[in-house]
Amino acid sequence: MSNRFFSSHYILLPGGQIGRWPIIHFDDHGTIIQIESDFEKFKERPGLEFQSGMMIPAFIDIAPTNIHFNPDVKLINRHFSRGTIILGVSDVASCEQSGFPLLVKSLDDGSSLPQEAGRDAAQVNTPLFERVRSRSGFPISKLAHICEQASEAGRFRSLGQLATGKSPGVLLLKNFDNTNWTLLPHSEIKWLIKPHVDVSNR
Repeated sequence: MSNRFFSSHYILLPGGQIGRWPIIHFDDHGTIIQIESDFEKFKERPGLEFQSGMMIPAFIDIAPTNIHFNPDVKLINRHFSRGTIILGVSDVASCEQSGFPLLVKSLDDGSSLPQEAGRDAAQVNTPLFERVRSRSGFPISKLAHICEQASEAGRFRSLGQLATGKSPGVLLLKNFDNTNWTLLPHSEIKWLIKPHVDVSNR
């Protein structure tokens, strides 16, 4: 992967702020070199890849320590297709590096994380995006809080935020309410950038 420039109508920034007409410059490892988010200064440039929607960070999902996660291949693929880059679970011995999402032994029981993420026995096998989308009028800003708090709890220092120096993985969110900034039942995401993830120094 070479250096790339992505743009979209909107971007979900740290703290849940929403920027307009961003341009993100990535290096060849998916690390963010620079973010420009200023409508007045937006300009087309060679190599700029424009996407219709909102760029958001990939998800980190941490299951409570008392919940058993069933890591069959179809379920893991479903989590990844729905934007999850890390699954923190208590019943794995170590990080599974063979593909995404990475299965990482949880360092946190998830109790301090937002309840909106739906971490309980009935929901934990359902991808995070599907869980929050099912909640009527779920605020997009809360996706930032969920990602940031899971990153902090799991000590995934390079993930969880679209910010300079981070390598979070980038998703494109489509079909949302851009008046109230909420998810809709038919909201969808797709992968734009799949990062190089190093969890060895957690």
